[in-house]
Amino acid sequence: MTKLILTVFTLAVSLSFSVLADEKHPVSATFDEIDIDHDGYITKAEAIQRDDLAKNWKKIDKNDNSKIEVGEFIAYESEGRFAPPEESVTPELGAAPTE
Repeated sequence: MTKLILTVFTLAVSLSFSVLADEKHPVSATFDEIDIDHDGYITKAEAIQRDDLAKNWKKIDKNDNSKIEVGEFIAYESEGRFAPPEESVTPELGAAPTE
């Protein structure tokens, strides 16, 4: 009985890992859609599909190699998501609340 339970558990764990391995980061899926020739880069010609990519090309292409790599794309897409708003103020630890 223990051997059966162990076998079922092992099978369930291996199936869950294979499902996770097939999932892509949502940004990567978008990258793959824009990368028409699937060479692993977004060229200027491919970037015209999205106005923001074409307008921000120099900002996105950090290494200035005339193509956007997946890391550069993820950094651009994630920009500002983890930063606090500029108008927020963090009070000193132990300071009285201000209103």
